[in-house]
Amino acid sequence: YPLWDGAPLRDRPLCVHSEGGFGDAIMFSRFAPLLAGLVRELYLVVPPALARLFRELPGVRGIIVRRDRTPERAVHTSFWSMPAYVQLRLSGLPGSYRHLAAASEGFRLGPGTRPRVGLVWAGSRKTAHDVHRSVPDVELLRPLLDAADVEWISLQFGDRAGAAERLPVRTVPMPGDWAGTAYLLKQLDLVISVDTAVAHLAGSLDIPTWIVLPSIPEFRWLLRRDDTPWYPSARLFRRSGTHDWEARVACLARELADQFA
Repeated sequence: YPLWDGAPLRDRPLCVHSEGGFGDAIMFSRFAPLLAGLVRELYLVVPPALARLFRELPGVRGIIVRRDRTPERAVHTSFWSMPAYVQLRLSGLPGSYRHLAAASEGFRLGPGTRPRVGLVWAGSRKTAHDVHRSVPDVELLRPLLDAADVEWISLQFGDRAGAAERLPVRTVPMPGDWAGTAYLLKQLDLVISVDTAVAHLAGSLDIPTWIVLPSIPEFRWLLRRDDTPWYPSARLFRRSGTHDWEARVACLARELADQFA
């Protein structure tokens, strides 16, 4: 593909390709409306699971789910390159949250009498650093699950979702795409997650989100702070080492008890 050099495009469309994981695409999608002001037509090339979620982004002409269906004469770039084109400054992230909208329909949790807290304890095994971010044994979460009178909703996806059978959590049908997941998240009072796409989506929807991070996190979470400029509604809980789960779970349990006392 011919690559874009960042110069204004008034006579050719620009296609921005998703790369990395779903969380990366959700985080960087906030820059698409700003990029739209530099080009005549902006298209996002994304996996089908993201198509509905990004469809209403301002300034986006269309969503493309097949890379061989991009417009003729288009130039191309990637999601990870967008911050450079809009001159990213962490002190004032443009469109830093609330840039995505939940689906208008989906699975409904129904009426409830207790606060609802979503839980994700593991990411994809395919990720190289998964051993550092995912809970190695769900039994480590017991002190957290017993800390407050809340209704726990399992948001765990993939082959690790079956571990929910060992926990006092409610399992629900997992949505078919991320727009449906957004609809489910909007029904929750809090999301507690390891560093996964669910955490990025909850933060983008301005839902209170607690994210458990390894001692050496990915670049986006910076260091030595419990907040993040990416998502004002999120709190960061940093582990001191790969095996430091007991201390972080105990901290989360105390915070949860205070939150819903």
